[in-house]
Amino acid sequence: MNVKLLFIILFLVVFNFVDVADAAADEKLKRADPYVGRIFHQKTKMIWGQVAKTASILTDRPPAAPYKIYLNAKKIKLPAPDFKGKIFEDTVGEVLANGDFSAESISISELSQILAAANGIVDTENKFDLRTTPVPLPQTQSFIYQHPVEIYVLVNRVSGLDAGLYHYSVRDHSLEVVKEYADSMPNCCFTPSVIKDAAVTFILSGIPSRLTWVYDTRSYRYMYMVAGAISQNIFLECSSMGLASIATASFHDDLYNDLLGIDENYEVALLLHLVGKIKP
Repeated sequence: MNVKLLFIILFLVVFNFVDVADAAADEKLKRADPYVGRIFHQKTKMIWGQVAKTASILTDRPPAAPYKIYLNAKKIKLPAPDFKGKIFEDTVGEVLANGDFSAESISISELSQILAAANGIVDTENKFDLRTTPVPLPQTQSFIYQHPVEIYVLVNRVSGLDAGLYHYSVRDHSLEVVKEYADSMPNCCFTPSVIKDAAVTFILSGIPSRLTWVYDTRSYRYMYMVAGAISQNIFLECSSMGLASIATASFHDDLYNDLLGIDENYEVALLLHLVGKIKP
């Protein structure tokens, strides 16, 4: 056979194989609905003054309770926070959004400080629960005082506290024991070394039905906004105390819902925030 002809045949075979392989890869990566995010944004639009006309049938009545309580759980009272850190401008300039942890323990006082700054109650006047998020404080009223985000703490190394999974009880600034053993973190974007060296992982979850009875599907936007505000407070407080922190929403949802023992029809994992000592 002519060498040139053989080369042409070989080229066509290889080219066709690559083309088929690319098509198979594209099909594998194809999303079930590539427009779902856009549709969600469009479907949750608000027309000011016409909320009732734009809302669908409201099903979450009455609203979910504003506090999640583990009735039979062991409780650990946290030390009172003592806010005497850096001024805001210095804190913002030194936020360390990285996972370069030293594998050292943080103290239970430092953990208490972070939780209080993240979503602690700062005022209960008029029987309403005002917390540190969303920021600024008056924005809390926009969510009808029904804070939709919960904080779980997966402890790796905290002095004075056993490794395990805890729930932050905001009403009495304490930890409720969910699992009395160290649970490995499920799949997420962090490398095993980052996970291993972090002192704690804050897992933020959302309970949309605390808001949907008033704001319907748009409540999900507000829930995400609150989670971002809480994460921002964690970043700022860690910077003030000289700790490193890193956050992500890239994780295996079902595995984290299972870790927390929650039903995704009522509560969902939203965000991970790792904190630890800075590696020298």
